[in-house]
Amino acid sequence: PQSVLGYDVTAERLAARDPDAVGRARTVVEDLLERAECFYRSADLGTPMLPARARYAVLAASRTYEAIGARIRRFPAGGLPERAVVGAPGKALHVLRGVAAGAHPRRGSPVHDATLHTALRGLPGANPG
Repeated sequence: PQSVLGYDVTAERLAARDPDAVGRARTVVEDLLERAECFYRSADLGTPMLPARARYAVLAASRTYEAIGARIRRFPAGGLPERAVVGAPGKALHVLRGVAAGAHPRRGSPVHDATLHTALRGLPGANPG
């Protein structure tokens, strides 16, 4: 988002592979991937409370998106891939990882970070506590 990148980082500059724009975008992407890791681990603690079908779907999606983030991280420093995918075999693997995680949920560790809910405040259905 422009508010994070800065208003002078335009889509045109990124498409032209302007080194400054790409470098700033890479920094933001790294920060977002780090933040996503916190959400993935926190979500793992909550998935046992979901109905089984939803639990497996959420965990499979979580593992797949986590793998996409890992691919982005492996891209050479200072650059960004135009697109990062895991492909059908990778998706199948991550669906299996999600099923395994749903069958053997983690309990008690790590400690849930309630500050992750800050962005949900005031939304319909969000728990105010």
